[in-house]
Amino acid sequence: MNAAKSRATTKPDRKRRGIAKSPDLSLAGPPRLPHLPTLHGRLELVDVVFGYGQGGNGGEPPPVIFDANLAAAPGETIAVTGGRASGKTTLLCLLAGMLRPNRGAALVDGRHPTDFDPVSVRNRVAYVPKHGVLFAGTILDNITLFRPHLQEAALETARLIGLEATILRMPLGFDTPLDASASQALAGGLRQLIVVARALTTRPRVLLFDDAGSGIDGKSDALIRNVLTLFKGQCTIVLASCEPSILDIADTVYDLADGRPTRREPETPRPTAVTRTWMSA
Repeated sequence: MNAAKSRATTKPDRKRRGIAKSPDLSLAGPPRLPHLPTLHGRLELVDVVFGYGQGGNGGEPPPVIFDANLAAAPGETIAVTGGRASGKTTLLCLLAGMLRPNRGAALVDGRHPTDFDPVSVRNRVAYVPKHGVLFAGTILDNITLFRPHLQEAALETARLIGLEATILRMPLGFDTPLDASASQALAGGLRQLIVVARALTTRPRVLLFDDAGSGIDGKSDALIRNVLTLFKGQCTIVLASCEPSILDIADTVYDLADGRPTRREPETPRPTAVTRTWMSA
């Protein structure tokens, strides 16, 4: 890959190729909804109860999350683990402000994220789903979500997470067009890394990672674990996963069962075997 080609694929005013239909970004909520202020990244669930739909006679629906309490300090990495249909995705959506509790409070820096403009919340509280969606447009469009002012940040993010080298091996680089068939032709790991880059491009203060490393190839899985390690401490991270290699990254682990997250007690460190070295000679 020569320098001219690399520059050609990263020009901000480059000619867009392929179908460049932008996703619907009109989810800005009611008029005059305030923007979420700059965050430190403190997360809390306080006595949260949540269920989908409506219960009988207009009452509360059967709870998926029940009496949930959880806390993450700014810059802390926590993991939530549990079986299938245990509510891990629901819990992350509550923290992201995509769902409102039936009772209790889901708070970001002591504020209810549902009280703020959803676009501003997404820029500061990034959610990476298990199966990310790609849109018709170029690879760079998919990372920036068609926001030209984020192009430089998107390219830098792709470099940081190890995605740039793979993309620049393609004939059109970041200008590679994606439609439905092209998107399906991409390896699952590459598709997911594009979604991860999208989430990180706005430099969020909170990163919610919903089992996003499952079902991908080993190389991509290693890249995603490297991303989490790289950003650990720089933002608050919540990992929903059952993978031991992912749980090992967390400072704190919560076990989710019967709708309640329970903080796991730290394991007692194993005694380190004494090895005779020059220090003990």
